[in-house]
Amino acid sequence: MNPSAMTHVLEFELTKTLHGANGGLPLAIAGRIEAGQTLALFGPSGSGKTTVLRMLAGLTPPDAGRITIGNALWFDADRHVDRPTEHRLIGMQFQQAALFPNMPALTQLEFAGATPAEAMELLERVELEGFARRKPAALSGGQQQRLALARALARRAPLLLLDEPLSAQDAALRVRVQDRLRDLQRERGFTLIVASHDVAEIVRIADEVWQLDAGRVVTRGTPTAVLLGGHPVGIVLTIEHDHVLVSIGGGVLRLQLAAAEMPTLFAGAPLELTPQRLAAAQR
Repeated sequence: MNPSAMTHVLEFELTKTLHGANGGLPLAIAGRIEAGQTLALFGPSGSGKTTVLRMLAGLTPPDAGRITIGNALWFDADRHVDRPTEHRLIGMQFQQAALFPNMPALTQLEFAGATPAEAMELLERVELEGFARRKPAALSGGQQQRLALARALARRAPLLLLDEPLSAQDAALRVRVQDRLRDLQRERGFTLIVASHDVAEIVRIADEVWQLDAGRVVTRGTPTAVLLGGHPVGIVLTIEHDHVLVSIGGGVLRLQLAAAEMPTLFAGAPLELTPQRLAAAQR
């Protein structure tokens, strides 16, 4: 991991009143995330996941609280400190791609801080290397989403905030990009916070998950313990020469199994997701 990123421990304690159809809903969240770790925020729509990301990014002002990353103070309501978004060391991908409409894909990444070589490498990681000169209007919704992810990574920030980052991708592509995102995190050492409804995605990439409901964290723990509870069963979707894709919780896991197990499997077969198999999915 990048040693300079290892010092950026994130700590926060925040409150915010959410306004919805049923009136005000108080959101209160606090925690500490070690540098280089991945935290997933999971919960129903309206539970506060996106608001938490926006408060950390400086896009939504908290009502009260404090945010620190490493030795830097980003927000302190009592001391009237609120560092602007552009001065926070973050990369962020929104649910909407929010790309510059008149800027080609490669230029979007260069504008975010990547060199031309780094920009091309990121486009390759999200399988857009053949679209470097295309503007957003010439890209599909899924391609725009992957470009937005690459742009967030282009900043080389110690904190990456992702909001439903791969929701528009097909299963196989989603798994491949997840693999490359985890590889890049190991290389750079950045901390990742991701809001997601995809159970399989959370199990695959997250070290810890916080389950939100009505503005409160109701459960914290490992993805397996919080979301899967014991030994869940998935359904085999496809079988490749060295791995299988398994459907679980509305998402897809890629599992590398022992060679002796492969001949016994077939598409549609149930597969028990033991801790050993889940550990293989998270490598």
